[in-house]
Amino acid sequence: MPSIVDFQAEFIGTRGVAYIDTTRQMISIASEAFYYPRIAGATVANGRFTGFVGEMIHSIVDALIRGEEAPVKPEDGLENVRALTAIVKSYERGGEEITLR
Repeated sequence: MPSIVDFQAEFIGTRGVAYIDTTRQMISIASEAFYYPRIAGATVANGRFTGFVGEMIHSIVDALIRGEEAPVKPEDGLENVRALTAIVKSYERGGEEITLR
């Protein structure tokens, strides 16, 4: 499996059905309408911005409110961009190894 987590569930009722598949970050809802709620990146649930994007933002804001150092530093973001850039360049060059600077 291309995912570190394999979680699936089905909830079948008399008036509808919900299929949850976090392996592909997907939820399917079928009742009066059929739709795919957005859960992978960010959404609002129970009045709170949530999802992995939301939780990252909350962890930084909560640490700053408590007067603590943020768990993610600007340098971490820069290193992430460097790594992603190296991956793209390597792909474009047919798998050539790229050194991060």
